[in-house]
Amino acid sequence: MGHGYLIYRAPKAGTDGLWKLADGGVKTELWNGLDGRALGGPAIAPDGQRLAFLVQRRGRTQLYLTNADGSGARRVAETSRVRGTPAWSPDGRWLAVAANRDGEPRLIQIPVGGGTPILLVNEYSIDPIWSPSGQFLVYSGADVGTTFSVKAVNADGAPRASAESDSHPGRQASGLSRRDRRAGHPERRHLTQGVLGR
Repeated sequence: MGHGYLIYRAPKAGTDGLWKLADGGVKTELWNGLDGRALGGPAIAPDGQRLAFLVQRRGRTQLYLTNADGSGARRVAETSRVRGTPAWSPDGRWLAVAANRDGEPRLIQIPVGGGTPILLVNEYSIDPIWSPSGQFLVYSGADVGTTFSVKAVNADGAPRASAESDSHPGRQASGLSRRDRRAGHPERRHLTQGVLGR
C-alpha cells in the first residue's frame, strides 16, 4: 500500500509486470515486464513517491527504482546481483537488500542518490527491515532445518547482538527496542507482533 494506491504484480505476455491501483479504481501499468520480469512486490518509499523492485533478465536479478507513476525507471547498484526483498530507510536516502557474494546473500546498503554500495553483513543475510528510527535493521539469517536466525545490525554495519534470536515457524520474534516500539507505526506489526514462518 502506498499513499492512496496499491501496487501489485500481474502476468502479461509470458512475463510479470507491475501495476498501480489508485483510489477510484484507476489502473496504471508501471513496469511492463518486457525488459525483465518483476519479482515479488515492490518496496514503496516512505514519501510514497518512488518504488524499489527486483527485475530478472537473462539470468540476472537486479534492483530497479522508478517513480510512483512509472516514469524514470533505472537500475541501482548495477554490478550487484540481488535477491530477497529491498527495504527503504525511514529517511528515504538508503535501500537495503541482499546481494550475492561468495555464493551467499549478504546485506548491502545502497545510497539512492548514487554511490558505491556498502556491505552491512558479511554472512548469510536476507530480507531486511529498517527500525523506525533508522538506527538499525533486522534481517533473516540462514535456514537450518526448520529454524532460521533473526538478527540485527546497526546502520553503520556494527553488529547488534542483543536482538539475535532463533525463530521457528509460528514463533514470535522481536528486534525493536522500546524506543522503536511506537504504537501505530507500520513496521511495528511486522517486527514486534509478526509471526515468522517459512
